[in-house]
Amino acid sequence: CLSVNKAVTADAQLLSDYAARGSEEAFRTLVERHSGFVYYTALRQLNNPTLAEEATQVVFISLARKASKLKDGGSVCGWLFRATRFAARNLAREAARRERHDTVATRRAPHGVRARWPQHCRPDRNARDL
Repeated sequence: CLSVNKAVTADAQLLSDYAARGSEEAFRTLVERHSGFVYYTALRQLNNPTLAEEATQVVFISLARKASKLKDGGSVCGWLFRATRFAARNLAREAARRERHDTVATRRAPHGVRARWPQHCRPDRNARDL
């Protein structure tokens, strides 16, 4: 097991290798090392496994894009934690907005109105179940 200082240095070196040379192996190592941490941080905030997976992907995509801009010597874990919190918050807002929109759209539909099938999509009443 790595000590905290060695782990921080190793993470910083991996990130530097990825930023400087595009080392997929270095980035893969970072993802393998920290994906559980990112996922469970998002899951605690979102309480939704699907959204937590999405947040994890968003965070690592962001890390890949911003790797060259991150300060040397900074904590990768700290950056991942903050990025996870922001990503989870944004996904929760989007989910709430979608839910509000769906609720409003449902309320606006007139009562007794049934969805109509387009002519080419209507089920054939004469067809038998297979």
